[in-house]
Amino acid sequence: MQIDFEAMLKAVLCFADTDPARNLLGTAGYNLPACNGLSPINLSGDNNYAYTDGIFNGFRFDISPYSKNNIIVIENNSTCAGNIIIRGSDNFVIVRGSKEGRNPINIHIFSDNCLFFWGDECTSNTATFEISGSGRSIIVAEDCMFSAFIDVTTDDRHVIFDYESGDYINPASSVHFAPHVWVGLHASIMKGVSIGFGSIVAARTVVSRSVPELSIFGGIPGRIIKSGVSWIRNRDPNVNAVIKVKDLHKSVQNTFIDSNI
Repeated sequence: MQIDFEAMLKAVLCFADTDPARNLLGTAGYNLPACNGLSPINLSGDNNYAYTDGIFNGFRFDISPYSKNNIIVIENNSTCAGNIIIRGSDNFVIVRGSKEGRNPINIHIFSDNCLFFWGDECTSNTATFEISGSGRSIIVAEDCMFSAFIDVTTDDRHVIFDYESGDYINPASSVHFAPHVWVGLHASIMKGVSIGFGSIVAARTVVSRSVPELSIFGGIPGRIIKSGVSWIRNRDPNVNAVIKVKDLHKSVQNTFIDSNI
């Protein structure tokens, strides 16, 4: 079976909500995996497929028998591992990530027409991503780094309603991580949040509002601690690593300008 992944992705994004993140895929920092040579493997039910090089890299799949038309794309040589749980239909999961080490992530989708994107060279030490709300997404651009015991969610996990009218008052909302974001130990990223390029979320922070680029954000509730900063993966100063971050920032900025984003 041959699938036009780019066309399928665009179809999925038509259902995504209107936050800016959905327009970024396919630009600098948000590139799709090279899909040449990936083979479809029927996971369960009606048209639930994983497209991989035949190696699941430790992923365990738990897909409802009532779910259908879910597509999971795992890039060749990705070292991501963990659980992918799907309880809806017409969802799209794209996993790129680092090609080194072991990078456990848990991906849980409980609604329809949702998108999870894990960018190139992203790493994790047990982060859990939960998507609820039809058409919602969690998008993680390239070179992001997640520590352990991190929770990211697009909703409050339960509905809150106005007692008199019965109207729902806490709708789900998508989450977006720009390239080169570092999220610390035990952080919680709440619905509707965007975290800007190069920013750092401190350990145990509750992020309930968006974080501008090049910032340190920490506390409960979170606040900006310092601006005009970023980070590298090295433990010691490394000029080349700093230059690499600055070059990535320039490429992303240029893409946004060229794409009128």
